[in-house]
Amino acid sequence: LKFVFSMTRISWRNLATVVVASSPDCFLQWATETVYDFLQTEIDRCDFPRVTVDLSRDDLRSCARRGDDCLGLGSGWEDKPWIFRGLTNNSHLQGDDGLCGKSSMLQRFGSREVVLSNAVSYSHGRKRTTFQEYVETDMVPPLPVENALGVGENATETWYLCGENFWDEILHEYDRPRMLGGERGSLAFGIGRTGSGVPLHYHGAAFLEVTHGRKRWFVARPEVKLDWNPEVSTFKWFFNFVTGSAGSTPPHISICTQEVGEVLYLPDDWWHATLNVGDTVFFLDFVDAAPKKHRGFT
Repeated sequence: LKFVFSMTRISWRNLATVVVASSPDCFLQWATETVYDFLQTEIDRCDFPRVTVDLSRDDLRSCARRGDDCLGLGSGWEDKPWIFRGLTNNSHLQGDDGLCGKSSMLQRFGSREVVLSNAVSYSHGRKRTTFQEYVETDMVPPLPVENALGVGENATETWYLCGENFWDEILHEYDRPRMLGGERGSLAFGIGRTGSGVPLHYHGAAFLEVTHGRKRWFVARPEVKLDWNPEVSTFKWFFNFVTGSAGSTPPHISICTQEVGEVLYLPDDWWHATLNVGDTVFFLDFVDAAPKKHRGFT
């Protein structure tokens, strides 16, 4: 009876910690649930061309410079967005049993300090916590949706692990794109809950890959004049469009849902906002290590 009583005093949070620490085959997994139904609006849409890459790694190096066209994409291909399949091989980072699975990361990095950024386009606020605290607190989707929208009204209250956490144990395992200097780019990774993301911003050219979950992209050319509030989250912004009279996003914004294993190439200075669907793990390879303008997050 004493044993039963003592067990009831253990919180589910602490019990989960015990399980994670003691078993590599525990049940903890990154969540795949969308949670908020409106995130599914036009979920299968992708306005960017998808290209399956069947060249060897050595052959891809013949696309190392601007103007090189080893994939036959046409002149100026590097000046517009593309989705590539087969460009990298990061299957070892995917899935619940991969190196970026939830239980694996909590076992290895649960006590590690992380730097979180709030979801503002520029001049991000910062917060320090542990990786485990981030997963158990900041990655819990607010419910009901009205509460989530209240948070989304002010992106300064939405915390996000993206950039500034350069964990060699993870980054050294990432197979980089062997095009346009991807092998020499500035590499980072991020993890965000469903509904997280960053409002419209821009930065230097980059490759971006998802290893768990899905990432929705809202992209516009650099010359497009956009009217938006940088302190309103993408979650709130997208909700307002799909539930408002317009019923969709503005016509000058292209949309694409990126799946696991797909690599997005985004050219220099293109506007983009992101929205994660399900818990999402992703990698960013900034081809231009010192972009001319703002260094944004994704």
